[in-house]
Amino acid sequence: MFITKEMLVEKDNCERILEWFDKYFPNGGDYQEVLNLAAKLDNDVFGISVLKQFGSINTVLEVDELTSDHSVIFAGSINVKGDINVAKHLIAGGNINVGKDVKTGGDIRTDRNFNAGKDIYIEGNIEVGINVDVSQNIYSVGNILASNIRAGMFIRTEKDIKACKDIKAFDINAGKNINAGGTINSGWNITSTLDINAGGSINTSKNINAGENVKAGNSVRAGNNIKVDGSIKTGSDIKTDGDIKVGVDIEVGWNIKAGGDINVGGNANIGWNIKADKDIKIGKDIKADNNIKAGKDINIGDDIVACGVYAGGDINTDGNIDVRYINAGNDIKVGSRITTGGSIEAGGNINTGDTIQAGGDIEAGGSIDSDNFIKGYRDINAGKDIKASRGIIVGGNITANGDIKSGDNYGIYTGFMMRIDIKDKYGTIKAKTEPKNIMMGTFIPNK
Repeated sequence: MFITKEMLVEKDNCERILEWFDKYFPNGGDYQEVLNLAAKLDNDVFGISVLKQFGSINTVLEVDELTSDHSVIFAGSINVKGDINVAKHLIAGGNINVGKDVKTGGDIRTDRNFNAGKDIYIEGNIEVGINVDVSQNIYSVGNILASNIRAGMFIRTEKDIKACKDIKAFDINAGKNINAGGTINSGWNITSTLDINAGGSINTSKNINAGENVKAGNSVRAGNNIKVDGSIKTGSDIKTDGDIKVGVDIEVGWNIKAGGDINVGGNANIGWNIKADKDIKIGKDIKADNNIKAGKDINIGDDIVACGVYAGGDINTDGNIDVRYINAGNDIKVGSRITTGGSIEAGGNINTGDTIQAGGDIEAGGSIDSDNFIKGYRDINAGKDIKASRGIIVGGNITANGDIKSGDNYGIYTGFMMRIDIKDKYGTIKAKTEPKNIMMGTFIPNK
């Protein structure tokens, strides 16, 4: 291709570019010779601008090694059997294929593909129109931008990693953000100082660490731990064999499963189940459309809303619990009220700052203590005392191995769900001593 000044004028180039071209090519010049001279004279702005305007051509530069004290700006494809070592930029209109290492003092740019057989060390940005495929490591001071980005080993950059589609490497580490329109896959860690975003899933065999937020259109899975200083939001599951630690909120379209602890500083909004083999700790509210399960303790700063709540240890919240079922291996301690459509079961004590209301049985291996009413549709059973600041109202029986006590001027009512002819048998109150204020029910000493 032959370029003239008139062609540059037609493309609305500035006077400075026209003057430079007229100085060195007054009669016009071969396209590649113009680019070569621009690179040699360190006028990269001119060379890159001309390449962008006139595009790639069907030529190939094939060499064993490529070395330059300046930039390399080539309109076609570049094929190098060995290494590339360029003091400034490496720019091509076509593909760049390298058998071994690549080292540049500036950017790598091509609208096509970039392939390297070993490592690449880039002091600037990597801007590739289609795929970046490196057999070993990618080290970049600047941004890495492509459609797909793949490295056989590490991807390291001080700035952003951005792929229109997928990112895949053994280990991925960005000084700023990691963004993929598709999936992010790592055989080791995925680490970002700021955000990690994927239109699809995020998968790693080890850890996910984000200094700010994580967002995935599909699932997030880690072999070890997930640590996010901001919020995490997924369209599907979160699964890890270790811990999940989130500084602000967590929002999951389906399930959360952790082999260790789940610790969230803000709210947790779960599309179906949340399960931790150890503790669950939420700083504010938790809402799950199905069940909340912990192998050990559940500690919630505000309200619990779910179908069922199951803990091998304690359940603690400063707010309300509004669920269908509750089952704790040890104590249940609630700052406000408990409301269930079914049963409440605790291996230890049940203690609330407001009303306990259950659509099924209320059972505690220890004591039951409410700072308001206790209301049960069926039976109430306690291994120790039952105490309410106000009334106790039960559809079936009340049984305590200790004492039963209602608030002053409030009554105890049992058997209101029983037929009259059997209420003496089923509407019973069993305790060590006869409670005051029995309004309905038959007392039986519990010896």
